[in-house]
Amino acid sequence: MRWIVALLSGSLMALSSPVGAQNDLSQYVSHYPSEKVNGRSLLDVIQKSFTSTFGVERWRRLVSYHTENPVQATSNDVFGRLLTVHVCKPHNCGAEYMDLVMHIETGRFVVLCSYGEARNGREIEWAGAGWSLKARSRLVSEREREQMKTRGAKYAAFACDDGSWGTVLTDMFGAE
Repeated sequence: MRWIVALLSGSLMALSSPVGAQNDLSQYVSHYPSEKVNGRSLLDVIQKSFTSTFGVERWRRLVSYHTENPVQATSNDVFGRLLTVHVCKPHNCGAEYMDLVMHIETGRFVVLCSYGEARNGREIEWAGAGWSLKARSRLVSEREREQMKTRGAKYAAFACDDGSWGTVLTDMFGAE
């Protein structure tokens, strides 16, 4: 089902405070976020810093998603070596999930992206230390979608999955 996003603006460049004494998170690469490594899971290690940066409500949502991908390491020209975490609602991963990106060496959060159900549509939120950006969409019927195609209208779908943490996916309905 296709949807239209109402709003998108902001920057993903903010950083948050480090995880604390546990600086190098590379030991969690290829493990699940809730899997214990040397007696502690990644979720155990980041809980205090996460809740102080993003709040208790977002933490509860993060740990309520019991379907997890193994933690991945990646590299970025702007931020350097990064750790990515993807968790989702069991049996509904495509519609409700969270992605978290942080520095491997310091544990600093780069961005949290949350995607899920909203009234009559979907909501996506990007968040960091001291900032948050939400975009809401409404569900578009097949009839509306066909009318949009006829008028040459464009739409964009915003997602934070597949390690893209905020990729804008655009369907142009043909050549411009």
